[in-house]
Amino acid sequence: MRIHLLMMSVVIALAAATIGCDGTWRDPWSSSQPEVEDTRETAEGREIIRLKERAATLKNQLDQYRFDNKQLIAEKHDLTYNIDQLRWMNQEQGRSLKDLGGAVRERDENIAIAAELRDENALLKEKLADLQATIDALKQRLTLEPPPPVPDASTATTVPAKPIRPVETQPARPVETQPAP
Repeated sequence: MRIHLLMMSVVIALAAATIGCDGTWRDPWSSSQPEVEDTRETAEGREIIRLKERAATLKNQLDQYRFDNKQLIAEKHDLTYNIDQLRWMNQEQGRSLKDLGGAVRERDENIAIAAELRDENALLKEKLADLQATIDALKQRLTLEPPPPVPDASTATTVPAKPIRPVETQPARPVETQPAP
């Protein structure tokens, strides 16, 4: 039993040497091992903890900036695409406006030609009215005057014929036609 008690006391001594009174684990075989200090209690430890927290905050901010930068690059690409689409639409509208300008010019030319034709038509109507008045006057003269006597062979005098006044005519102006759109 003495051996048993001796062994128990050795185990208790080893346990006491291994576990310190502050609850930290120590190597029982070396007496020169320094004790581990709690870094939270010293000024240097607090500074280290503060710097680690600051580094973590800066890393989070850097990650957020990288994420925001990727979003801005994606938005830039979207805006570039939208600008290209607007340029293309602008070019198409420019082409449409040029086509519309050509149609407007053609319409203006047609209006000018129509005005010229109206003026010419008015002149022709005036001349037709003059000719109709001349024809009506001639018809009336023919109906009012008795027919000239027919010369017989005994009175062989020739009556000079009245000269017929020639009617002035203008050559017809060719009408320009536009191809159908």
